[in-house]
Amino acid sequence: GYLSGNRRQTVYRRAGDTFQAITNTWAQYPIYGVADLDQDQLPDLVSMFPGGGSIQVWRNNGALNFSQTLLRFSRGVGAATTADFDGDGISDVLPHQSEFNQLFLGAAGLVFNPIEVPFARASVFFVAPVDFDRDGVLDIAVSMSSNEPSVPAWSQTAVYRGHSLRTNHPPSSPANLRATVLASDSVVLSWDRAADPEQAGDLTYNVRVGTSPGLGDVLSPMSLPDGCRLVPRRGNAWWNTKLFLTALQPERAYYWSVQAVDNSFAGGPFAAEASFTLPEAFLALHPASTDELELELHAPPTGAWKIEVSNDLQSWREQMPMDVVVADGTNGNLRLKIDSSSQCRFFRAHRID
Repeated sequence: GYLSGNRRQTVYRRAGDTFQAITNTWAQYPIYGVADLDQDQLPDLVSMFPGGGSIQVWRNNGALNFSQTLLRFSRGVGAATTADFDGDGISDVLPHQSEFNQLFLGAAGLVFNPIEVPFARASVFFVAPVDFDRDGVLDIAVSMSSNEPSVPAWSQTAVYRGHSLRTNHPPSSPANLRATVLASDSVVLSWDRAADPEQAGDLTYNVRVGTSPGLGDVLSPMSLPDGCRLVPRRGNAWWNTKLFLTALQPERAYYWSVQAVDNSFAGGPFAAEASFTLPEAFLALHPASTDELELELHAPPTGAWKIEVSNDLQSWREQMPMDVVVADGTNGNLRLKIDSSSQCRFFRAHRID
């Protein structure tokens, strides 16, 4: 990880139910931006160059492996913002800090062309790319102080209207919404990729989940019902076309939809709403060893359950232990080891209290 003064950064890899700190070289430097700069559906990194003072790009090779490119941006900067400022569908990079603020317009093949910005010599504290007037071109809000002798040095916030030869259009709706129930409290939501008139892929996705149609009280999309984004950022599912949710309530119906978000942070229309209902209990079977299986019961912790086994789905017998009491918790769970067998077996669970 990275530690300097009050700033600390650690990147974690998920490993089952735990997280492991990553010690790869790319994780040792401050990360300023995440964007798919080469349009391969893998997010790349914009970070500090070793030794400080400039910005570098790390290309994503998959499986959390990144290779350092030869791209270097302005010296004397300590932050960067990534967004599609010119509406061509490719993310651009705006390094900024003090007196070295410049916009680099991205092109195919990891090529970036520098252009001047009106606040080139200012000390910039924060940059927010937002289409304030909803004309299809990103504008820029800048918190800064001027370094010009003729201008007072106090802090100010200015909004610069974007001008481009291109007008950005929002992406289409994702299709084929699917929900795969994993347990009585968890589900995987998935969908097909959307299309965009300016971008060849590289879209992120933003999911809404609620307890009634149209609501986002479980997972807020931070978007209006028409798809307009309320925050200038990528979707909450990032570049993925699936999203895992847990800590849900058994025996409850949930309603959900998803929209695509382009590199100018324009949100497309939400897909037709879908729904799913979680069961009261859920059985899952996992391999435990070469001669054992693990039967996992997820169920509410408020009563006793009976697990039964059958070879033909006609006659059922009790699977030991009987009268299983599920452990306390939001959703209880119990794991039973059973011997593996060449015989076909079926398992079921039902309440007995």
